[in-house]
Amino acid sequence: MLARRFAASRPVVRGLVPLGVLVGLILGLRVADSAVIQSLAAAESPAPVEAAVGSCGAAFGPDFPAAPALASSAFASVRAQVVTDVPDSAGDPEPVLPAAAQKQQFLVAKKLDGKLYVALNDGMTLVKGMTGWDEANQRAQTISREGLLEYQADTRRYLRNERELETKLPTRLVGGTFYLSLDDFGEVYGLPVTYDEEGRATIAVAGQQVPVREEAELYEIYINRTQRTLTLKYLGRTVKTYPVCVGAGVNTPLGRFHIANKVVWPSWRSLSTGRLVPPGPSNPLGPRWMGTSAVGDEGHVIGIHGNNRPSSIGRAVSHGCIRMYNKDALELFDTIMVGTPVIMHR
Repeated sequence: MLARRFAASRPVVRGLVPLGVLVGLILGLRVADSAVIQSLAAAESPAPVEAAVGSCGAAFGPDFPAAPALASSAFASVRAQVVTDVPDSAGDPEPVLPAAAQKQQFLVAKKLDGKLYVALNDGMTLVKGMTGWDEANQRAQTISREGLLEYQADTRRYLRNERELETKLPTRLVGGTFYLSLDDFGEVYGLPVTYDEEGRATIAVAGQQVPVREEAELYEIYINRTQRTLTLKYLGRTVKTYPVCVGAGVNTPLGRFHIANKVVWPSWRSLSTGRLVPPGPSNPLGPRWMGTSAVGDEGHVIGIHGNNRPSSIGRAVSHGCIRMYNKDALELFDTIMVGTPVIMHR
């Protein structure tokens, strides 16, 4: 489509045109279409992860990549990433997508090597541009009022209307998505970026200050040890409250932690006998494991997971882990990301 627009803008000599020229033009347009605009970035593929040892045993399995279930294309158009790896007897529900998300005005940034990066797809929505992706050559192109820009993965060099320039930080290609550092994005596309005293960024778009949110800041998990509930909040607003099972006595620690890893269909090893239980209906961890940075009294990681004893939900009988109904664990897993804050309180 983009190539056709360029071609249409050129004057065409009307009259007799040799058949060979017409055929060559048609073939050339098709090739240009394919080269300039291809499929949008694909989601990350799961990667192996080391064992996550929980207070109720050891969880093993592939780590689901840290990606937000909610992402903002400038003014918070919502997209969800759902696990579609293996059949799930409990059924994979849709992620929790609060209506409030569609009213928020912010740009989501991803922290890479300690720096904030924005996806080119999201950034182009800010400037009302469009993005093309050449997967074979690991190259991205954008069309906006700044002209035609072309980026190569993992380099600082880029082309603006065929003129070679450099960004301050290299572009990044993560899971098929092109990222540009927030500061470089602002400079390249003429959008001033400012930071407050706490390091929170805003980007100026058409006279409006658009907040920049790190993806892990979107959600917070609050676990009430007394009421035995898990409350999910989105930008401070309660989205949903789930009944859970918590640790007996004070086995579930109090404090502020975060989601450290996520495992799909974990295996479980008994701490007392060493017996390994594979994924399935008899596995005490259920279909999903969300390991936290919290450590229990026995020195084992506290996790949020499904279970094979639904009658324990609403009670305080675990060794410290947070048990959920399997359908709730699936829903929470598909909504949050690694890095999500977890606050455990009375």
